[in-house]
Amino acid sequence: MARGLAETARSPSTATERSDRSLPPGLGPQVAAAERGRGLPSLGWVLLLPLVALLAYLIWHVYQRIDPTQGFDYQGHLDYVRYIDLSASLPLASQGWEMYHPPAYWALAAALFEVIHRLGASLTLTDAGQALATASWILEGLVAAIVVRVLGGNWIGAATAAAMSWLLIGQSIVGTALYNETLTGLGVGTLILGAALWYQGRRSGLFVIGLGFALAILSKYSGLLAALAAVPIIIWLTRDRLMPTLIALLPGTVLGALFYGRNVVTFGTPVPSNIDLFKLQTFDSMGWGHPAGYFTTLSPGYCAAPHSFWMGLWKWLWATDCLPIAPWRNVVEDKLLAVALATTVIIVLALLWASVRSRQDPRLLILPVTAIVVIAGVIAYNLKWPAISNDKGVYLLAAIVPVAVVVGLLVDRLTHRRLVSWLAYGAILGWSGFMVHAALG
Repeated sequence: MARGLAETARSPSTATERSDRSLPPGLGPQVAAAERGRGLPSLGWVLLLPLVALLAYLIWHVYQRIDPTQGFDYQGHLDYVRYIDLSASLPLASQGWEMYHPPAYWALAAALFEVIHRLGASLTLTDAGQALATASWILEGLVAAIVVRVLGGNWIGAATAAAMSWLLIGQSIVGTALYNETLTGLGVGTLILGAALWYQGRRSGLFVIGLGFALAILSKYSGLLAALAAVPIIIWLTRDRLMPTLIALLPGTVLGALFYGRNVVTFGTPVPSNIDLFKLQTFDSMGWGHPAGYFTTLSPGYCAAPHSFWMGLWKWLWATDCLPIAPWRNVVEDKLLAVALATTVIIVLALLWASVRSRQDPRLLILPVTAIVVIAGVIAYNLKWPAISNDKGVYLLAAIVPVAVVVGLLVDRLTHRRLVSWLAYGAILGWSGFMVHAALG
């Protein structure tokens, strides 16, 4: 990360008043100052503007063509937010197909609907839920870029993280639906941002940790998994100021205890599943149980989930699978296949690099750990409940921010020369434009 410190004179990581305790291992500020100017000039947020324009173009055109009722279990999600809006209370998991989920997304969507409706705007509950999902999607990219900068990365790395969070095709699928995935990802990303800030001694990090922790654990079970993996690392990294860290986590802990405690009292488990509550194995239209070769076959095709776990999972990051949803394509082939495979290799390499690098810079440990825990959770979920319809890679997007950040930090590591920086930025823009084109079919 010292290289990132050297490249940006106004980087938040170069504050001279910060104590040596908060600096990661590597070059000191004096050495970093001597190496300034080797990379791309500090253009700051200007490098994000083309990505913002592509994101705005994508959102506009998706909203023109999408039918929100085609989204995942749309009626179940609508029932959840309608229940909260009409009763001003939280349902039990057994009262509806999607009501086993933690309530943050639907409660916030209902609140947004009531606020805007009372201002005289014509708005439906679906509109409010979509708006919340889209706003969370946009904020995920901003959070990812800020985390890269706080960790000492340059603006090329920040742009990389923003591009991946904003323009990965799966993100546009969940970011325009009545769906809780982007809010979960925002919670996980906010928790990681707070950890990075607090490690540096910035007291604002305490508020950000508290907010991110509450959002993550109260949005989806995958967010709970990521938070449970992240919190011990945060406590360890800030063990010299343990009490403020614990106080920051207290509000989310209390809220989480109330929600998950009610589940334990009512259902005997903190995480009841609609699969068990409603016996999905008796009516899943895509089938129940894993056929022979399910975890060894690698064949995407038009409908991968019934015969290939890994391809059914992976396809949803780039297209839909077995469930056509306009405007997204249902196959990954030709140029999109090549780009998707290359991007996947880069992500894997970045996660491996961050895991190794964390031995020298422990701040990085939280990134691969949260990503790996979410991936492992999705795999375990499919093993425990072998419904073919569970094989969706969009469930991995709770970890989009840590994944985007590790890729951004790896790009920072590789772009310490001016020419390489410009080439990398051109590649980022090319990848982003191609993702928008592919997302729109």
